Amino acid sequence: PSGPEIVRDYDILKLKIFNRSGIIIYSSVKNDIGGTSNHPAWQARALSGEVSHKQEFRDTFIGATGEMHGIYLAVTYMPLVYEGKSIGAIEIYRDATPVFEHLNTNTIRIPLIVFGGFSLLFVALFFYVRRTDRTIAEWQQALLESENRRRLLEQQKLAQISLDGFFVARTADTRILDANEAFCNMVGYSREELLTMCLSDLESDESPLEIAAHIKRIMKLGYDRFETHHHHKQGHLIDLEVSVSYSEMNGGMNFVFARDITERKFIEEQLRLKEFVLDQADEAAYLMDERGFGFLYVNEAACRSLGYSREELL
Repeated sequence: PSGPEIVRDYDILKLKIFNRSGIIIYSSVKNDIGGTSNHPAWQARALSGEVSHKQEFRDTFIGATGEMHGIYLAVTYMPLVYEGKSIGAIEIYRDATPVFEHLNTNTIRIPLIVFGGFSLLFVALFFYVRRTDRTIAEWQQALLESENRRRLLEQQKLAQISLDGFFVARTADTRILDANEAFCNMVGYSREELLTMCLSDLESDESPLEIAAHIKRIMKLGYDRFETHHHHKQGHLIDLEVSVSYSEMNGGMNFVFARDITERKFIEEQLRLKEFVLDQADEAAYLMDERGFGFLYVNEAACRSLGYSREELL
C-alpha cells in the first residue's frame, strides 16, 4: 500500500517476463515489451517447467543501462509459477565477461591452467546459476505473498460490510484471528473477546477432536457448507448455516461466513408440530395454495375421507 516493493537489488543486465503465449509482458528494457524471445527453444522448455542455463557471446547487447559491446553473457530461463501452475517464463541476463577475460588471460600459459580455468568457469557459472535461482524464488514468493495480502484485504473489506457473520480462524489451533461486527452481534461477544477464543469455545455440535477431523476434510476439499450450533455469550444456543473456505496463506487459515438461522429453525419446528397435531385429529384438515388449485398439506383424516393417499393429493 505504501508503494512498490523491492525484493533485493541484483547485478542483472536485463530481465524479461513472458506470458504463456511467449510474449514479453515485462522487460527492464521497455522496447522489448510485446516482442518474443531470441531463444524460442529455451523459452519453450521454461514454459513446460524446465530450467535452462546457457552462455553466449554478443557483439552488441542492449541492457537496462544501455548498449554494450563484446560481452559474454550467462543466460537463465526459468518457469514462473503461481499456486502450483506455470503462468509464464523468466529470462535473466548476467555479465560473465570478467570470468571469460580472466580465463583468456591465463589459459595461454599451460594446459594445466586451461583445465583449471575451465574449472573456475564452471564454479563461477555454478554460483551465477545458484544466485539466479535464489533471486527467482524470492521474486515468486514476494509475488505470492503480495497477492495473498491483496486477497485477504479484499475479503476483510467485504466481510466488514456483509450482513452475514464473518470470522477468520487459524487452521493449526482454530484461534480466531478476526471477526466482523455482524458475527460479534450474532454470538454476543466483542471482537476483542473473540480474538482470545478458539473455535471450540463457540462450537456446540462437535468436540475438539471432531473439529480437528472436520478441518482436515475442509483442507482436503478446500470448502464446506453445513449447519451447526454456537454458544451465545448469554448461554443459549444459536442455529448457524456456515460456509468455510480454506487457504494455505500464513500457514493455513479458514475464512468462515455464518448466517443465523435460529428463527427459521423455530418456524420450521412450529410447522412440524402443527402438522403432527393435525395428523392426530379426527376431522379432515388440509391447506390449499392461494389460488385454490392444489393441496399444500393434508392430514390423515382428509386422506381417508377423500379416498386418496397423501402423495396422490399433494
